Amino acid sequence: MRLRGMLKRCFGSAKADWPYAVMLFFIITITALALIAEKDVKTKKSPASQSMAVNAVDENVFAQHQEKIKGLLKENISLYLILLSVNLLLLAVFLGGILLDIMLIFKVKRNDALIIRTREHAAVRWGMADCVRFAIIFYSFAYIFMIAEGMMVHTFKRFDRDNLLLILNATVTDGMGILFVLYYVTSIHKHRIDAIGLTAKNFFRNVYYGITGYVAIVPLLGLTLVITSIILQMVHMRPPVQPIVDLLMEEKKGAVLVYSAVFAAVCGPIMEEIAFRGFMYNAFKKKWGVLWGIMGTSVLFSLLHAHPVGFVPIMILGILLAYLYEKTGSLVPSMTVHIVHNLASLGMVFLMKGMNL
Repeated sequence: MRLRGMLKRCFGSAKADWPYAVMLFFIITITALALIAEKDVKTKKSPASQSMAVNAVDENVFAQHQEKIKGLLKENISLYLILLSVNLLLLAVFLGGILLDIMLIFKVKRNDALIIRTREHAAVRWGMADCVRFAIIFYSFAYIFMIAEGMMVHTFKRFDRDNLLLILNATVTDGMGILFVLYYVTSIHKHRIDAIGLTAKNFFRNVYYGITGYVAIVPLLGLTLVITSIILQMVHMRPPVQPIVDLLMEEKKGAVLVYSAVFAAVCGPIMEEIAFRGFMYNAFKKKWGVLWGIMGTSVLFSLLHAHPVGFVPIMILGILLAYLYEKTGSLVPSMTVHIVHNLASLGMVFLMKGMNL
């Protein structure tokens, strides 16, 4: 009875939403099978040898990288100047962020307006049930697409382990996710597209808000990363590498690298901001208010990035993204922050790739 009541609160009418129940069962089944398969693969490996290998890497990899960097800097003056420029830029942004934070504190004390609202938020008609439906249909499509992709790879062996196929997979699934959002907003609930904050009004002012907001939060992100690194060293734990980083580090084809970088730096952030801030945040705010709407979507945003070590920094970034969206009424500032952050991360990845680390 409790399960039936919970499902009714999520979906509403059982007769109208039975396809979502079927899709939910499909998602649970595929996820369970994937976990079982992953567990079987892990049990076939020797835990002792795997642990010894990880410990060896933990002890030696940092020292090896240090020696390699020193050798490269001695041999290549251009590389030395590039690294020096990057470090000076990071220092300037960090100090600029501290200065900006001080200025913002004084502005708050004087009750000065920090942000001019671009538009008033619409009284949205979608809610938490629509977010659940969106998640179910999105993951159902993603699983179906992955199964079809697996069948294609099995049939055409030359596509196996092709990084282009992986990034195309992400493009298609994220693109369909945006279409699902637009379907719920415009077709089901009869809103205009600007109801989720897609507006060009005060565009350059909103870009400015995004850039200054990101610079202001850089010191906090830096402090969080330093604390995280110290904790990792204390517990002898290596942070997991994100799939997109592996892809960029391993890929040799220039066209695939460019496409992957554009997707990670521009397309991905735009798609995520439409889904998380434009669609989900409005539903969370409608249910729990601004504060818990910001916190709830930020935690969810961090969890879905599946990076336990970066959970707190990603959550802090999510709070900034939701705050800017709430204050301006536009997705442009949050998209700007997201794009700038991903560009900075990609710059570091390509720098390491260029040094063959």
